[in-house]
Formats: sequence, C-alpha cells, structure tokens
Amino acid sequence: MRRRRNELEYPNIPNEEASQTEAQRAIDDARNLINAAEQILPGLSLF
Repeated sequence: MRRRRNELEYPNIPNEEASQTEAQRAIDDARNLINAAEQILPGLSLF
C-alpha cells in the first residue's frame, strides 16, 4: 500500500488515479491488519 500511495502522490504518469476497486482493496487490507493486531496484542507482553 505504501508503494502505491507513493506512486499516486509522485506520479510518473500525469493524472494517474486509483480506481474505486483499488481503494476498496486497500481499505479491506487495512481492516485485516487491524483485526490481526487486535488478535495478537492480548498475547504479547511488554518485553
């Protein structure tokens, strides 16, 4: 996601845009990452 964001902020191709499908996939990926973090955090100790 970071690479794609960088491509959109600093495009090699003028007027390049993300599609709605691409944006929805990024949102879904972010939700999955948050869910995974919520599941693993309770099992982690401070050290």
